[in-house]
Amino acid sequence: MATKNIQAARIADLIPEIVAQGGVFGGSMVLSPNDKFFTSLVTTTDGSLATNSTITNTPVNGCYVEVKYNGVEYEVGNGVKTKDFYFSGDNGVTARGFSSTHTNGQVQAGDKLYFNGSIAGFNLQTGFKISLLYVINP
Repeated sequence: MATKNIQAARIADLIPEIVAQGGVFGGSMVLSPNDKFFTSLVTTTDGSLATNSTITNTPVNGCYVEVKYNGVEYEVGNGVKTKDFYFSGDNGVTARGFSSTHTNGQVQAGDKLYFNGSIAGFNLQTGFKISLLYVINP
């Protein structure tokens, strides 16, 4: 399998290759089976906590973490708080990046997901579902 820039590629676009090759890069990485159907919280301001659940695993270095809200994919900030969603390990103060070399550090297991309604154009409602899709080392 040709090497892919996982950060730049949408995970969903990589699935056929992942399956065909028995995993990313010869079977050493897999899609996380965790973090599906989290219950969303009501948001009213930018930087609001999106769910009480946290990301279960630390993604592979450089891996984009796809976020779906009720099955629709939304943009996630790579170390910035100027996208629909972002991950943070310090209660939303600093947005984490997708690479270990990012100035703000990489998304880690236990990080929380935050939402910016003014960027997305709406606020989250309680009881809707949030799912994360990302690659991990098994």
